[in-house]
Amino acid sequence: MAHTNARPARASGACPGPARAGAPVAWGLLLLLVAGLLASCAESTGDASTLPTATPAAVPAGPGPTHLPFAAALTAEARETPYLIERVTLATNVDADGVPLDEVTVIPSDSRLMFLSVLVTGLRPPVLFRAFWYEGEQIIGQSEVTVEESSGPARWVSLGFQTTADLDPGQPHFVELRINNRLVDSYTFRVGTGELADVIAEAAVSLGTRDGEPVEAGQLFDIFAPQLVAVVRVSRNVDPTGMIFNALMYRGETLIEQRGPDGGPLELPPEPDLLDRQMTFTFLPDTSFPEGDYHITILLNGTEVLTLPFTVIPFQRPTATEVAATAGPAATSVSSGISLLEIRLTEGLNEETGNPSGNTLTSWVGKPNEQREFWLSLQLADVRIDDVVEVDVVLGDRHINRHRYPVAAFEQGWLSTPVNFWAPDLDESVKNYRFLVFINGVQIRTYTVEVDGERPEPTATPEPSVTPTPDD
Repeated sequence: MAHTNARPARASGACPGPARAGAPVAWGLLLLLVAGLLASCAESTGDASTLPTATPAAVPAGPGPTHLPFAAALTAEARETPYLIERVTLATNVDADGVPLDEVTVIPSDSRLMFLSVLVTGLRPPVLFRAFWYEGEQIIGQSEVTVEESSGPARWVSLGFQTTADLDPGQPHFVELRINNRLVDSYTFRVGTGELADVIAEAAVSLGTRDGEPVEAGQLFDIFAPQLVAVVRVSRNVDPTGMIFNALMYRGETLIEQRGPDGGPLELPPEPDLLDRQMTFTFLPDTSFPEGDYHITILLNGTEVLTLPFTVIPFQRPTATEVAATAGPAATSVSSGISLLEIRLTEGLNEETGNPSGNTLTSWVGKPNEQREFWLSLQLADVRIDDVVEVDVVLGDRHINRHRYPVAAFEQGWLSTPVNFWAPDLDESVKNYRFLVFINGVQIRTYTVEVDGERPEPTATPEPSVTPTPDD
């Protein structure tokens, strides 16, 4: 017999017959099922205000204080990642392996290609690198590189961004780095205008500055210049913050020295004036600048933007004439206001203060032909950047040396220079050294030192012996 679930039809209006024993359980289950379906329908057709709302995506808060190039520290969080960031920098050109060829922090506004280059170690591929480029609060580009294979303990990953329009120098710019969709950091960079040479508004070589103005600027200096200073002012059309400036001094084609701005890179206040945009690069000679043709080259982010040529020539002054010696601390002034308070010759200087130490000497006795170094110290007051203090050394009637004091970076106190004396030999007489002090070309003081040599005491001639000898 075939099994079927069909039930016999019941006449309309007929009363149900007696229920079977399992009927109450079946009806209970059915009622529970219907109640559940009705509850689901009620939830799906309820008021829209009761629906959960989507959480808005987080909007980047803007660039942090990080500047390029950047070297990351190993944090506890970094140790859990399959890489370690050693360095992050910006470049406009990279090689086939992604190594940056020119690290920069300023991008010309008309640049069309730039790279965010990341040096990583401990990389375990695959790793996804992404860079989001911002101008103001707007994303203007995205870069993406997936590293599929390892290439040694350290490698550069460069994320290129190609622009289709000029960047706006008036907007802040930064690039956001994400690795495996994890935010690493945001790096700010600057956008310049026009050619790099246009960044420099004015430049000159001088002896220094006074009240922000170059002193004795020009292209001709003598070998006794105490210092030479390149004074450079940045254009008002650019923001130099983040720009890297260097100055290189050459004698002919030989590099003499390379240095950065005195006091560090430029950082403009909210309302900068011309002096805030000025840098100085000070070059000090070991003793004096040899004569010859020189030039100072200014670099911006490693690129040459300006060359300042100049020449150092010998300087000859006629032999100074003798004037009366002045002793003691009485002040001697010249028209500029500078004063020479005292002159001293000593055997040494105080190691802490640099002031003359020991007795003031007016004579010295040495062994025949002995050479000895002493210190000639001048106490000066009210010194200006353009004052020139010199001392000529005269032996007898012969001019033998000239010393020029580095007053360009000095206001008042003691300035000292080493001087040498030679004791006469047995056949020479006493030597008289004269130190002729000149301030701004005017001789104002003479200091005389008498130098002698030790003379051996005469020995007595032995009397003839009166005692007979065997030969006698």
